[in-house]
Amino acid sequence: NVFVSLKTKNETSQIVARQTLQFSLLVPELAGTLRLGIIKGIESRWAEQLKSTTFINKKGVVEYQLKDTLLGKGYLSVKAVALTVTDGIILELEAVNTTEGLELFWAAGAASGKMTDAADAFLKPEWCKDNVFVMERNDLSLFYGESMKLKIYNYVFPVETESRLGDAHQQTTPLQFLNSGKKTNAPALVGKFPLIAGKKYYICAYRQNKEADFDYSLLPAVFSKAIAK
Repeated sequence: NVFVSLKTKNETSQIVARQTLQFSLLVPELAGTLRLGIIKGIESRWAEQLKSTTFINKKGVVEYQLKDTLLGKGYLSVKAVALTVTDGIILELEAVNTTEGLELFWAAGAASGKMTDAADAFLKPEWCKDNVFVMERNDLSLFYGESMKLKIYNYVFPVETESRLGDAHQQTTPLQFLNSGKKTNAPALVGKFPLIAGKKYYICAYRQNKEADFDYSLLPAVFSKAIAK
């Protein structure tokens, strides 16, 4: 349960980055968790199931290096940094010398809207109950909170991403989660996109404001600005 707390624009907010490739958004209430995994054909694994995961914090930039037989002789590099203009996080992912047919799995949800301790902020089924997802191609809006006081949190994924509703009770492997179906009282949005070796991919999770309204094409520049702060 190793994690780093990344500070965002607002003093009361933080992004919890875990060694298990889970990123929880405390803004300051829990606005959701992003969980990542690897798929290769009929096999899939979470970060904690891989052969090795290097996890270091360099001046507010959390870096991962993931190695496993699913990746071949290469590795997956993930860099995560908090945004400077709003409460959010941006990730840069790159598969280096990996095998073909690799995919990145993602799941977003568990926006309880409640104050939660950083050590306990995971993608838990009980926190998914009333979440509503609106996905337009590769842009996700997650609605949570009381019906008359709904809050929104936004995600942007690579344009190649495929998404669907999943059951947060079924998280044994990424593929189980991906194929779990939408008949559930604990909905999460799940998806995947291909990882082509040598190509950089970006995922951004953020609260929209006048300075932060991101299209995927903007994310490389957003990442560069955040990492240079």
